[in-house]
Amino acid sequence: MSMPPTTLVEHYRLLTADRERQRIDRKFSDDIVTVNEVLHDPFAIDPQRRYVLESWLQDKQPCLFGQIAAGKNGIHYCFLTTEDILSSDDDVRAKIAASRTRWKNQALRGEPKHGFMLVVCDPKVCKAEPNQQLYQFALHLQRLAGWASKPDIRGNDIVYEWLYLRNPKTNDVVKFTFSVDFFGAAGDRRWWHDHRVPGGIAFTANSLGHMAKQQEWYRAKSARVEWAVRTAMLTINAAEKHLPHGPATYLLDETHGRSIRPYQWTAATKPSDAERLKGKDCGSYGGFLHTDHAVRTEFFEPHDVPPTKEQPYLMDFTYIFDDKTADNKLFMEGEVVKEEDVTAELGGPEDMRFIAADKQEVAPTSPPAGAATRIEEIMGICKAWRLSDAAIEDML
Repeated sequence: MSMPPTTLVEHYRLLTADRERQRIDRKFSDDIVTVNEVLHDPFAIDPQRRYVLESWLQDKQPCLFGQIAAGKNGIHYCFLTTEDILSSDDDVRAKIAASRTRWKNQALRGEPKHGFMLVVCDPKVCKAEPNQQLYQFALHLQRLAGWASKPDIRGNDIVYEWLYLRNPKTNDVVKFTFSVDFFGAAGDRRWWHDHRVPGGIAFTANSLGHMAKQQEWYRAKSARVEWAVRTAMLTINAAEKHLPHGPATYLLDETHGRSIRPYQWTAATKPSDAERLKGKDCGSYGGFLHTDHAVRTEFFEPHDVPPTKEQPYLMDFTYIFDDKTADNKLFMEGEVVKEEDVTAELGGPEDMRFIAADKQEVAPTSPPAGAATRIEEIMGICKAWRLSDAAIEDML
C-alpha cells in the first residue's frame, strides 16, 4: 500500500493532465497563453514575471482594487518556479516567509504595498485537471505559507493574513486583518472564470483597510469609505457575464427601493458610477462562490454547473461601512497593536539588512538564441494592457 503524499513535491507528482484543455472550446484564452510564455520560461527572471503578470492584472481581471494596486506598484509578488516545487518543503516555506516579511515591513513604513501574491509558475500545475490531486496540492501550499485559517459554516476555509501601517501623526501601529483568496489557471473558460490566473495557481491577500488608510494618512485623501463601497460594488458588477450560468458574483436589486443594509451616499460618488449602481443593493450581493473563501472545493469537482447554483451565497459589504460590526474594526479601521509585538514578528532595524530584498532568480546559463528576444516581445505586448496614471487616479 502506497503512503499518502506528505510533501509538496509528492503532491506535484500526482497531478494529472486536464483533458478539457484538449477541446477546441476549452483551450486557454490568448491572454493566458501570452503571459504563460514568460511565467513558464526557465530563463525568465522575477522582474520579467512581475511585469507581465502586473500588466495582466491591470486589464484582464475584474477586481478594481487589484487593478489599482497592480498599476500603483502596490502588490508584492512571490513566484514559485518548478525548481522551487522540486526542492524541499522547508525551502518553499522559508522563501514564502521571507517574502511576506519583506512585504509587511514595506507596508508598515507607509508604502502603498496593500497586496501580496503567491504565484506558482509551472506548466504541469497550469495544465493540471482541477481534481482532488490539484486540490490537495493547493491546500499543502496554503499550509506552507503559514496563514491562520478557520472552517466556514458552509464548507471551505477562511484563511487570514494581516498587515501593519504606522499612523504618521500618532506613531501608533495599526493592524489590519483580511482574507486570502485563491485563483487557478483551470478556471479559465469555466464557471469560475473570474478566478483564473496565468502561471498555474495563486493566492492573493489584499488589505482594503490598509489601502484606504494609506491614502488618507500618506496621500491626504479624504475619508475613503464611500470610495471603498462604490469600488467594491463596481468590482462585483464587473464579473464575467458571458458564461452559460451567468456571472459568478453579482449585485442584488434593492427591495422596494431600499437596500437590505443601507448606506447613505453623498456627492463624493461620481454621477456615472451612481447611474451604474442605481437600484442596486449597497449592503448585500450574491454569488456561486464565497469571496471570503480560499481554496474552494467547488472549483475541483467534475462539472460545468456551479454546485451552488440553486443555493447561492448571500454576502455583504457592511464590513466596509458599518462601524457596529466586528469585521469593520478588523478589516477597515484596524486595531492598534504594541510595538514590541510587531518587532517580534517582523524583526527590528538590525534585521532589515537580511531581508532587504527577495532572492532574485538568475538564469543558470546563457539563454538560447532568440529566448531573450521572445521575452522582450511578450513584455511589449503586455505593455499595452497597463493603465495610465490618469486612468488609475480616476479610479481613486
